Amino acid sequence: MPQSSSAVVMVAVGENRFADLNLAPWRTVSDSWGVDFLIIDRASREVPTRSDYNWRAFHKFDVLDLFSSYSRILRIDADTLPVPGSRSPFGLSEKAIWARREGGILDRTLAKKRRKEFSRVQEILGNVGHTDHYFNSGVVLCGRDDAEIFRLDLSDQELVELPGQFKEQSYLNWRIRQLNLPLRDFGPRFNRFPKDSFPKHKASILHYAGRQETKQEAMEADFLTFWSPLLGSQGRN
Repeated sequence: MPQSSSAVVMVAVGENRFADLNLAPWRTVSDSWGVDFLIIDRASREVPTRSDYNWRAFHKFDVLDLFSSYSRILRIDADTLPVPGSRSPFGLSEKAIWARREGGILDRTLAKKRRKEFSRVQEILGNVGHTDHYFNSGVVLCGRDDAEIFRLDLSDQELVELPGQFKEQSYLNWRIRQLNLPLRDFGPRFNRFPKDSFPKHKASILHYAGRQETKQEAMEADFLTFWSPLLGSQGRN
């Protein structure tokens, strides 16, 4: 039974190796923001399994079903950690979808790579026009009116044929362009990447995007800094 009209929803289908570190913090911060916290850990649809890509990423689209209960949802990846006492993203305008831009003028090399990735997806799914705001899908804030972005209208074969390194992310970018919906940039405050110079203590959400082998260690260090003194006897999750 929903306690709020909004929710933070973590998608962690399969093993969540970060659960010890981030579930208790996410529950605590969601409560301070006045929203519910939910975890999607079971798939509503089977997706293809191949060694060349983490196909479970497409289970992030399962969040669509929750908009029957919530008017606004912050969808997060499992490799995220909130910062205690931080600003809530739910105070941002409800007239747009919010996500963190990748590349741009600050990183033209990455921007070029993402544009190429997006162009390859358009070759398969159809041309929806140029984008200079290719966004990271690890943290996305969306309202019920725009929830159709999470409708996965692809067959298993079409999923397999999607090109590129970030198939789920590129498909979501394509879907928003297809529906011609307003999109605004979170910036590092609500989706701070490891390479960002933005101070961690001023961020709301730390996102350990990038190399898999360094994520656990990095999150562990930030958990000890921000959460161990607060959780006390609760310890980890």
